[in-house]
Amino acid sequence: MHISKHIFTSVLAWLSLSALAIAADTRLVSVTGMAPGDSADARAIAFADAMREAVRQGAGVDIVSESRVKDFQLESDKILSSAFGYVRDYTVTDSSLNVDGIYRVTLSAEVGRGSPDRHDTMALQNIVRTRGSPRVAVDIIELYEGVPGNPEYAANWLEEQARQSQMNLVQTALAQRQNDRLAAIDAQAGRDSERQLREALLGLDADIVILGKITSRYLGKDDVDGLYTTHRYSVSGELSAVQPDTGLMVARVVIPPRENISSRMSDPESAARDIVGKYLAGGSGNISGQTLFDRILTQWLIESDLGHIQRIEITGINDAALSNLQHELESEDAITGIWVRQFDADGLTILDLETRLDSTNLASRINRASGGTCTRYAGTGNFHQFNFTEPEQEELDEENSSPLSGLSGMSLGGIGLGLAVVAGVVFFLTRKKSST
Repeated sequence: MHISKHIFTSVLAWLSLSALAIAADTRLVSVTGMAPGDSADARAIAFADAMREAVRQGAGVDIVSESRVKDFQLESDKILSSAFGYVRDYTVTDSSLNVDGIYRVTLSAEVGRGSPDRHDTMALQNIVRTRGSPRVAVDIIELYEGVPGNPEYAANWLEEQARQSQMNLVQTALAQRQNDRLAAIDAQAGRDSERQLREALLGLDADIVILGKITSRYLGKDDVDGLYTTHRYSVSGELSAVQPDTGLMVARVVIPPRENISSRMSDPESAARDIVGKYLAGGSGNISGQTLFDRILTQWLIESDLGHIQRIEITGINDAALSNLQHELESEDAITGIWVRQFDADGLTILDLETRLDSTNLASRINRASGGTCTRYAGTGNFHQFNFTEPEQEELDEENSSPLSGLSGMSLGGIGLGLAVVAGVVFFLTRKKSST
């Protein structure tokens, strides 16, 4: 009994010392990251800037110079994946697009002082998993010259990678024809292409759909000293991650083409599968299929912590009404960022709003902020379509129907002054008469 009590006391002391050691090995810091608000990637850049500063203050390491990043804006995903090797946990305390045009993210982070986990991507995956992983669907167009049938080598590789990245894989097929999807994928910038993508992905029950095209050409086989045979291919491709409800691109990677990739697999079909896997896996530090998943995870994390971007399309709104709507929405505490992406008084005006409001409440706020002139008529998920209606002439007539409505401010002031003078004279005469 005495021995058991001694063991219990020793274990308790060890746990206490371990807790103190862990606490001593981490540091809690509060930092703010910034980015120009007019940048399309303002949120990602500001978030990465905050994480970089947290690691600098908490661990004494500048991960930008350490990873030799040349362009902070283009490499924010690399900065974030490196930062999560140090950051144990964090909480975003504030995020908004301020009146000075700067987007700011303030967060409190628990940062480890020691060397980071070498598996930065794994650390990122663990952080994302605590916040709920995205639902991902894969729809890749694969063209393999010299390989019969319709193989799905790249799709299978990407689906397996999605599982390993702790994402929820959605197994579903799109109903549209392949050529329609290919045309939409080939043009992914601008209003028309986003609409094409929305139509092509309509009804897909996923948060993210991975689109892309992998092209491979069989170059032949070589016998190596009569010992074995290799099959050679050239491969090229690009991959995109798109929100199906908005058509907005979350991430995109163009994997450098490779010539003369060889495989020792016995037949061309097996060799093609092996080579596509090698191509997508890339090499150390190279752009690869994993690069796309890292960018998906970081963007999903930003959406979870800073609020979703809701895309608003308004038909036929004029400049004055848009300015008024923007001013009213900026006063809403639940809307922390507004970006006017496109203005067309005769066509579509596009706004991106950062908010945690659900679809119903957001539509109600926009309708109220517009004075009832903007009405939601369609939408799904993070995409909403509104019609702008000019105030009815009858309403304007009612406002102007008051007997005094046609008088200017100066005329009304003169009438008021005249009435005051008359009242004063009457009061004076009444007092004079009563005194006599």
